Amino acid sequence: MPSTGEWLLILLVGVLVYGRNLPDVGRRLGHTLAHLRRGFEDFKRDMDRDPSLRDARSGLGEIKRTLDSTKRLVDPRRMIDDFTRVPPRDDFVPPPPAAIDEQPREEARRNEPPQV
Repeated sequence: MPSTGEWLLILLVGVLVYGRNLPDVGRRLGHTLAHLRRGFEDFKRDMDRDPSLRDARSGLGEIKRTLDSTKRLVDPRRMIDDFTRVPPRDDFVPPPPAAIDEQPREEARRNEPPQV
C-alpha cells in the first residue's frame, strides 16, 4: 500500500496530466475496477457451479496430496537420517571416563618409534 507521500505524488501527477478532468477520470476508473471485480466474482461463482470443473479440481487435489506424500517418502535428508540412525542397544554400556582417557595414550605408545 502506498504511503502518504506516495499518494500525494500520484495526486500531483494526476492533476498535472488530467487537470479539471481528474474527478471524471477517477470516477471512470472506480467504475471500471468495480466492473472487473464483479466479473471476476461471477467467473469464480461459475467455476464453483460447474460439476466437471469441480471434479477436475478434486482430482487435482488428490494428485497434490499424492505428490506431497511421495515427497515425504523421497526426501533425501530424511532418507539419510533414517539410514544413518543407529538403533539404541539395551546391552550397550559405555566405558567409564577413565578408560576413555587412557585409550588414546595406549595407542600413542604403540605407534611411537622405539627409542635407542
